[in-house]
Amino acid sequence: MKKMSMVCMTVVCLATPGFSSRVSTPIDGYLATPEHEIEKIQRELKDPKKMRECMIHLFSSCWHNLIGLEEATEFKRKFDVSDKDMEVALLDVVREWSPKGWPVWQGPDAPMDVRMGYIYLTGAIKLLAFCADAKGKKLLMGIFTDTAKDGEYRLLAIDSYMQRIAVRDAWETFASFITDDVLAIVDRYRLYHLAMRTYDRAKSDTQTRTAIIATMSAILAKETNELYLVETDKRFAERSTEYAESPQRKATLERMGKPPEKETK
Repeated sequence: MKKMSMVCMTVVCLATPGFSSRVSTPIDGYLATPEHEIEKIQRELKDPKKMRECMIHLFSSCWHNLIGLEEATEFKRKFDVSDKDMEVALLDVVREWSPKGWPVWQGPDAPMDVRMGYIYLTGAIKLLAFCADAKGKKLLMGIFTDTAKDGEYRLLAIDSYMQRIAVRDAWETFASFITDDVLAIVDRYRLYHLAMRTYDRAKSDTQTRTAIIATMSAILAKETNELYLVETDKRFAERSTEYAESPQRKATLERMGKPPEKETK
């Protein structure tokens, strides 16, 4: 495992040739593993302790925010990692660190235990989006519905949960929790972005897309933050002619003194 970690850290420290704007991350290091070393790493990751160490390495610092579905899927395929084994490792991380508290981000000068608690807990929640089954989803929903937890954890939890269920179920779950109380305590712009991602996932599911537009139109009609409104409105208008041409949208933008622009699909 030490040798594998050294290989990964070496890759992390180098910018990807020809892509100066692309930050190289720990998962890039794993995916760049030479063919002759893959089988060895596959064997190592069958050990629960090594799997846990691997997961921690993947979300070290802020790197978990740069791991997408494509990278996670390729990682699991390449190293023969099952959803169950990955879920067990991540739940183990949460079990270890959650009794120590759920710290909010306080910057790089915060005490080490605060920084590590934040990194480990947010990282585990984020990566559960790629493997959570019944136990993982129960944990994620528990985090989201826990009003004592910071909005950062709650948003990450509902995001990961929604990625593990069918898109229509995901939207119904999302819509059922979007109350005025929730909107008042979480980062609304990130919440709106999550709604857009769900809309994109729906693809040919016209009924779900219509429901998303109806719900978001009602929410945006009450939005008081001009930046949140303008940015979210623009993104939904680009996605949906139904939304772009709706009287409710026009009224909302006029209220904010922002006449709607014509959008082309």
